Amino acid sequence: MAGQPDKLDFRSDTFRPYATAIGEMALAWNDLHETLKGLFWASSGIPNGIIAYSIWYSSKSDRAQRDMLRALAATKALGNAIPHNIKPEIIWLVGQVDKLEDFRNDVLHSPFLISDGETVSPSWQSGHRRAKKLADKNLLKEIDWFYDASLVIRDYAWELDRAIRVHPEPLPKRPKLRNRGETSGRKSRRPNSPTERSRTHQR
Repeated sequence: MAGQPDKLDFRSDTFRPYATAIGEMALAWNDLHETLKGLFWASSGIPNGIIAYSIWYSSKSDRAQRDMLRALAATKALGNAIPHNIKPEIIWLVGQVDKLEDFRNDVLHSPFLISDGETVSPSWQSGHRRAKKLADKNLLKEIDWFYDASLVIRDYAWELDRAIRVHPEPLPKRPKLRNRGETSGRKSRRPNSPTERSRTHQR
């Protein structure tokens, strides 16, 4: 039938590297946002983390959750749990996550097709707004950049969380995000052990 779209097999060998990359992208984003949850608790000054997490999860939107964190960092009030030199770092960090979110949404909400029998590309020809933004891009390299940037920002969020709780000197250095197209060669600065990570969230 004319106009009937092709039936795509997203588990095919052609799609597999893209499906893997997009899955890793989603997992990295989720872990980044879970780390922001811990930073929100530290920033709130609320002794009981369950209460802070209940506030965090009261919003169904990732962006609204980040807006709450940004608001805490921007608040000028006596008794604010965030040291003055960490406030601009949190605001910078949240801004970087905002930028990542747009690309994430472009990828996760775009339709894809196979052209020439073996090339996966965004299906933008019908006018899909987000797919059009991905046209003429090397999707796997772009996702690799997103994945790396997500982990860099996640690790920095963890370090800021720790800085609020234990006040280390000097302040953790703001990370430099690699440009798109550069090869990733970084190692996570975040503790690998769940036990080690959980200790930093105990007051």
